[in-house]
Amino acid sequence: MSFSYRQALAAVLGICAVSSATPAAVPSQGFGPVATRAVCGPKDRQESGLQGQTTLAERFGSDSARAYNCNLELMGNYVGEGAGAGFAIIDKCAYVAQWQVPLPLVSVLKNPGVMIVDVSDPNKPKAAGYLRTPGMMQPAESLSLDLNRKLLIGQHLNKSGEQGSTLDIYDVSDCLKPKLKFSGIIPGYIFHGGDFSPDGTILWGTTGPVLRDEDPEQGDTISALDITDPTQPKVLATYRAPDPERIQRFHGISVTDDGKTAYYTIGEHKYKRVNGRIVPSPNQGIGVLDVSEVQARKPNPTIKPVGDQVFWDDIVHNQFLRPMVIKGKKYLWENRLDGVIASDAKLHTGVRFTRPVDSPEDACRAGKAAWGFVSIFDIEDAIRPKRVSAVKLEVHDPKNCLATAHDPVYSHGYSPLICDVDNYQNSKMMVCAFTEGGIRVFDIRDVKRPREIAYYKPPAVGNAPRAASPYQTFRDVSGTVSKATKFHSADGTAHPFFANGAKEVWFSSFDGGFHAVRFSDALLAKEKDLFADLNTCVGGLRPAHGCPNDAK
Repeated sequence: MSFSYRQALAAVLGICAVSSATPAAVPSQGFGPVATRAVCGPKDRQESGLQGQTTLAERFGSDSARAYNCNLELMGNYVGEGAGAGFAIIDKCAYVAQWQVPLPLVSVLKNPGVMIVDVSDPNKPKAAGYLRTPGMMQPAESLSLDLNRKLLIGQHLNKSGEQGSTLDIYDVSDCLKPKLKFSGIIPGYIFHGGDFSPDGTILWGTTGPVLRDEDPEQGDTISALDITDPTQPKVLATYRAPDPERIQRFHGISVTDDGKTAYYTIGEHKYKRVNGRIVPSPNQGIGVLDVSEVQARKPNPTIKPVGDQVFWDDIVHNQFLRPMVIKGKKYLWENRLDGVIASDAKLHTGVRFTRPVDSPEDACRAGKAAWGFVSIFDIEDAIRPKRVSAVKLEVHDPKNCLATAHDPVYSHGYSPLICDVDNYQNSKMMVCAFTEGGIRVFDIRDVKRPREIAYYKPPAVGNAPRAASPYQTFRDVSGTVSKATKFHSADGTAHPFFANGAKEVWFSSFDGGFHAVRFSDALLAKEKDLFADLNTCVGGLRPAHGCPNDAK
């Protein structure tokens, strides 16, 4: 993920598939309808604008410091000093990464590091300590937790805003008292974001925003880290884009339940330079890798691209993805973080690296949308993903572009940072953090017609910005806190997870820290089928690859 002050970027229809061997186009596919609006309870404080929008009245009205909700009720909140990207939960604990870039902010925080939140009582969450080892001082999206093996991993984000230094591995069997198993630099290994193998012995990681043009040795790579012995991690294999003329940023990666196939997101950049800087092309997509030799621990294993690479031109920056099963059929969700760039995009220097910014008016005139959203792919043919649907709100509809393009948002506006589902082996519900659009929950049993059932938008902080919120750096890259230029009219939701048998959602937000919300009794009674048979195995949670005793 990257951060920059944002008016609106735009999204455009269109998708094509490219074979890893011979490029070939396929017809464009529609995005599908906007999700049906949630039917809220009579006492809910509902949003007043478009679905997913935080209006000017809501931002600057006299009661803007109150949350907006629909069928989700706040149980407890622990603010601390705010939160950055990076969030993990297990049992009665939540681990909240704090934003500490640029480096001067570390000295501003009273308690730097990853915050341990004790959620023994979700109505009264409280800080239980801080992980202050080097890898946890700014792990951002690398913060990852394998529920079955109970390992928490993170890699430090360096001063230029990229992963690539100390990696920490903790045993969180006692989640309130994690035990450090490893802390050190693994030569050549960068872990911006990734996934664990089904048995939790391999950590698959991408380099994130690091490009080969910027770092010839480490850019554009995907690596497999052996953590069978967490005290002695070692790199098993590395994959990099085969064509040096196609600069490809790899951000998200996830493996199938047999550990043999991996899906990864691609941000493709081209050698078009403006004032000496690379201008990203509109091409974003996903690719497929055969990682069976790594999973089988063959000597000198190779990672091979297979099937189709699927590209689209509706965003600047895709994020994460994960396989799931809905009604016995295999799918993949993938979230898109920003709108498209135009061929004449101007350059804007953000906190970490140069990003293009469109004219919202031009984007809207072209029939584009302003924000990224979630796509769903059919992966019954595992190596040929096929786009079949999307999870999007009214703010993602191109016809509403002008109505949202100039909202005073920070960062990624109303785009989803990441999602989760209730059960990856039998998915019924999806929850996504749509940044300033709040966390939104959907019934996805009808894949082509998602139905929104609930949302929660935490209150704004106005002139009281949190020290560990990335919002501190969006306008002032020096790290200096200046309340006069930091009026936050909406909070940015970051990472949501279903918790306690999917009856609750735990999430982080930039200014609000940790939140625990629960579905209303009225919704639970109304939607009995959605909440039936949600078996759990680890502290009220289900691991992405299933419980240890699940039949594969």
